[in-house]
This record gives sequence, C-alpha cells and structure tokens, in this order.
Amino acid sequence: APGGLATPAPASTPPPHRVEGRNVFLTLGIAYTKPPATIYNPATGKDDPVRLRVYGDCISSPTISADPGQSLHIAVANALPTNNPSCTMGDVSIGCYNVTNFHSHGLHVSPSGISDNVLRSMHPTASPYPVRIDIPPDHPAGTFWYHAHQHGSTAVQVTSGMAGVLIVNGKWKFPRANADIETILHQPNNAPL
Repeated sequence: APGGLATPAPASTPPPHRVEGRNVFLTLGIAYTKPPATIYNPATGKDDPVRLRVYGDCISSPTISADPGQSLHIAVANALPTNNPSCTMGDVSIGCYNVTNFHSHGLHVSPSGISDNVLRSMHPTASPYPVRIDIPPDHPAGTFWYHAHQHGSTAVQVTSGMAGVLIVNGKWKFPRANADIETILHQPNNAPL
C-alpha cells in the first residue's frame, strides 16, 4: 500500500481473545507473514515483497483490553524457524532474531517469573509459553502497548510488527459519549458534563 504500509496476506486475521470474569485469555501466535506481504518502496514506486515476524499472521496485532484487577493469560506460540546456532556468541545473542519474549510496556506489574519478564527467552517450539500478568485493582487507566523485548532482537521484531495496543479501562463513567481529556480533568467531583 502506498505510504510505506505493509499489506498482509489476504486471509490474515488477528487471533481472538476472550474475557472470563477477572481473566483475559489470548493466544499470540508468532510467524512470518505469508506471501504476498508487501511494502511500498517510494524509490521504485512499486511494492516490494517482505517477510515480517508478526503476531497472528497479521501486521496489525490484536488490541488487548482489560480492567484493573484482571489477569492477562497469554499463550505465546513461537512458530518461527529455529535460529542458526552460529548467531549465539557466549551470553550474547546477536542476530538470533527468532527468539523472543513478551513485555507489556508501561504497566505497573511484576517483572519476574512468567509475568512481564524481559529477561525470559521464548525459543521457537511446538509448546506455547504461558504469560500471566496480574493488573493491580488500583492500576491507572491508560493506553499502553505490548511488544517483543528480547535483548538483541527488539528492534528487528518490533519494526517487523510484533507490537500491539494494550488498554487498561478506566472506572470513570461519563454521561456523554464524547468528552475530551481537558473537559474531563477540569470537572469538579461528580459534576455532570
């Protein structure tokens, strides 16, 4: 598509998520886009084929929406091919772009274990990696994002498409459907808009 936007394979759809009580369940499959994924090349005026690492075979990753107090249960299914062993040099994995992890950027949550742990490595495998992120009941509302954050691979994976929107819903209820943030912030407590 003109303007530098990549076009996914025709049948690409983001994976569905479901909400059950205090839990949100989501499977994030990671794979290469299927041909004919392309990106517009302004130098040639044509679309160039691309091979991108994406969530759910779709360039726009699914939006995750949760409430304060809910838990996110995410199964990260890394279906990328195994890396060439030559990309590992001791403790440094430069060019091992098919190893990944999951990071919820901006949330005030645990950074350890199977939660929001950027030091965890998720290699290509047949078994999904479980991620559980417990959002505190007093967590502020906001628009955050999630993305791959494997050290040495973050830039390649995120610019490829391994990132999406993560919304923590607010508890405020307003009588009007539309109100800008300036109006909302300057209303006295419980004053109608």
